[in-house]
Amino acid sequence: MKNLNISCLGSCYLKTQPRELYFSLMSIFINEIKPKQILLVLDGPLDNKLKKVIKYFVQNYKIEILELKRNQGLGKALSEGLKKCKYNYVARFDTDDINMPHRLVKQFNFLKNNPDISVVGSNVIEYRTQGNLYQYRYKRVPLTNKKIIFSFYYRNCINHPSVLFKRSDVLKIGNYKNIIFFEDYDLWLRLLDKRYKFSNISEPLVLMKREDASLRRDGISY
Repeated sequence: MKNLNISCLGSCYLKTQPRELYFSLMSIFINEIKPKQILLVLDGPLDNKLKKVIKYFVQNYKIEILELKRNQGLGKALSEGLKKCKYNYVARFDTDDINMPHRLVKQFNFLKNNPDISVVGSNVIEYRTQGNLYQYRYKRVPLTNKKIIFSFYYRNCINHPSVLFKRSDVLKIGNYKNIIFFEDYDLWLRLLDKRYKFSNISEPLVLMKREDASLRRDGISY
């Protein structure tokens, strides 16, 4: 199989850690089958260490860059980036997460075999650092569209950095909006409102960094 007709879309900003960005991008390139496009949005000015990592991938791996002159937030960055994606299947990635080697081909084949589905995510393994130690948590999410729809009323059960979605469907409902901390939840609810369908793969396809702040964004109050 040749490279997949997938655009991978990510965004970084001044506080992105260069080491994490390096490993995140490299995890895409060691996937079993590579995507045809990787687009990284630069959300505002960056420091020299980040620029050095990005330059390495531009020169050696031909990633594409979309540069925003000022920091505008994740929603706006992804909205602008999605307009520049060349393929209808778009894989979101966060620049501090690690993608499993079979993630892209597994989700690509899933959407090909389930043309009624607009968004496919997966279970993830969440991790955080505590001093010199790593803590892990297996995060399970509902798998079928029916169970996902029910869950949406009390939780966001689509792991944003794990999704592969159809670009055309997301653009039809207005693209990403710049709603701080809720860019993805807002998008899923607008897709749900137009009766687009979701699914999740039971296998964890992303190793997802989880900060203390995000650990608190759970439950009824969230």
